Amino acid sequence: MKFIVGKDKFPFIEVNNGIYLQILPVTKYQFERYLLENRPSSIDYNQLLNQLLKDNPRISPSEIRKEGITKMLITHLNFSEVVEYAKWMDGKVPDYEILCKFDKEYLNLKLSDIRESLADLSSQIDIRFWKIFDAMEKNKITKLSELYKEITGAELCYKNSAESEICAKRYGRESLYEIVGDNPYGVRWIHSFRIIKKIEEE
Repeated sequence: MKFIVGKDKFPFIEVNNGIYLQILPVTKYQFERYLLENRPSSIDYNQLLNQLLKDNPRISPSEIRKEGITKMLITHLNFSEVVEYAKWMDGKVPDYEILCKFDKEYLNLKLSDIRESLADLSSQIDIRFWKIFDAMEKNKITKLSELYKEITGAELCYKNSAESEICAKRYGRESLYEIVGDNPYGVRWIHSFRIIKKIEEE
């Protein structure tokens, strides 16, 4: 297994020939770092953050419970805001095929094995990532599949590599449904998301 650490200080795992996907869906902690460091001109920082926390209140990593895992994730973003976050990360929104490949290869990974594999990168990783893992293990969640099973909603993605159709995929499942409407990029969804990065081999 190969790992890298993103600009938001959370780790990615390689899923296909230099393509890395975030291990966890993006949390409020990561998104707040993005807003604080980037201050995108297209976003009213205070208004957006207040609205997001109203829809899905912040929770301390140490207080995460099995039935409330979704509370740690950033939700209620529109797709355009997700894309902007991905650009800040020097990445992009994944497509359905990449997410399915992750499920096939890594869904049964034990959190303890991930922790051990990330040991050399631990100093680069946000302490809250480790606190999330501590909370999961305290709640008897030992595998990624068990963690994803508890997440409410789905994750935003593209239908295919053409990146023209927005969809949502249930975590750990192959079910996919298209997001349609007059303005699919502007609607605020309850879903969370992950980001992929392409790393060129030297």
